[in-house]
Amino acid sequence: MKERTKLALILAVFAACWFLPTGSERFWSAVHESLSLVNWYAQEHVLLCLVPAFFIAGAISVFVSQGAVMKYLGPKARKLVAYPVAAVSGTILAVCSCTVLPLFASIHKRGAGLGPATAFLYSGPAINILAIILTAASSAPSWASPVRSVPSRSPWSLACSCTSSSARKRLPGRPTDRW
Repeated sequence: MKERTKLALILAVFAACWFLPTGSERFWSAVHESLSLVNWYAQEHVLLCLVPAFFIAGAISVFVSQGAVMKYLGPKARKLVAYPVAAVSGTILAVCSCTVLPLFASIHKRGAGLGPATAFLYSGPAINILAIILTAASSAPSWASPVRSVPSRSPWSLACSCTSSSARKRLPGRPTDRW
């Protein structure tokens, strides 16, 4: 970033702070509500969703052998098996959509190929337990979202895997087993 850009950014933040309407009741109400939302997020969402996701990701790292991950999700696994297994495993592993990212990192770190890990990443938010329950509560065809999710995510994950592997081959000095 250029020095002028940094200076302009600092001046813009200063001007925004200078003209804050701190005398307005509406401003303080908005600040209070935003802090209340942060409080709720820390108490409810982090404890009930993110902490279990990190525990599940840690359990995957500790208890799931790398051989099992490589057998079903590794780069040498059959794509016809690896992509559906990865896409459907979001139903069992993910608690809600925000927990998919740490689980994706854990699965990928254990040796899953980028394509199957991406299939998990794409389908996890649509077929996790919470999404299935909320879909069932709000609509009659409760299995529409999970059934649609798995076949629609696999082609995108395959394309991501092919693109990534061809890009890795072009980069000199880069290990081919890393993302």
